[in-house]
Amino acid sequence: MLLIKLKYMVNEILAIDPATLTGVCYRSGEELIAKSWLLGEKGASKQQRLYKLFREVKEILIANEEITHIAYERPAGAHFVGVQFHANIEGIILFLCHLYNKIPYPVSAKSIKKVITGSGNATKEDMLNKIREMGYSVSDHNEADAVGIYLFTKSKLEI
Repeated sequence: MLLIKLKYMVNEILAIDPATLTGVCYRSGEELIAKSWLLGEKGASKQQRLYKLFREVKEILIANEEITHIAYERPAGAHFVGVQFHANIEGIILFLCHLYNKIPYPVSAKSIKKVITGSGNATKEDMLNKIREMGYSVSDHNEADAVGIYLFTKSKLEI
């Protein structure tokens, strides 16, 4: 029997740092785009915030068909309500992966921080400073985290 190992063809990654202020990073043509948006105004319901995430990510996927993988920070933490909401966000991401035939790639915050800064316990400020030192123009730590997720995933998938 002949066994052939095929390397999965990865064209592009959409990196998501899900939070109340969600950061995303992806390549559009030659430009690496990092941006963030507020999931919902004060008083918005959980459903409204989740639906906004769905709409925003869906628009990115439709406009950038070359995206094959969606990398995102997986839920973690000690506070049940935060982890529960983050798990709901993960459900939306997994649904979008299924809907648009994308491959989910969950990553841990510690792994990203260790690869980018050298310390798995780096602070948000450490990540922001390191991403800026690397030459990326980001306006806040959410965008910096999304760029970190993008770079981490790109290195792990060897693209």
